[in-house]
Amino acid sequence: MDDLHFLLVGTNVQMLTVLKRVIVQRKGWQAITCKSFEALKTALFFEECDVVLLSSGISSDEEQAIQMYVLQHYPSIKVIVHYGGGSGLLFNEVQQAFTSDF
Repeated sequence: MDDLHFLLVGTNVQMLTVLKRVIVQRKGWQAITCKSFEALKTALFFEECDVVLLSSGISSDEEQAIQMYVLQHYPSIKVIVHYGGGSGLLFNEVQQAFTSDF
């Protein structure tokens, strides 16, 4: 879990900014943001990605559509739903996503 590339998805720009700042503080972690499902599709095509992090402002239908799309087209990418909490919670969610494979 040293080097991870995150794609943050949500419509709350302030929340995405905070999440990105928290993520890039971790050595080897990088993040880009997008505000829509269509932007996510484009980013996944062009960018390296290990984690799609779903944040606030997306509907439950869109959340489900994103999860299905990633699973079908990029099965190695982890999808994490994160709508808040401290940075410790975020790091635990990421760690759990990668340790649940074992």
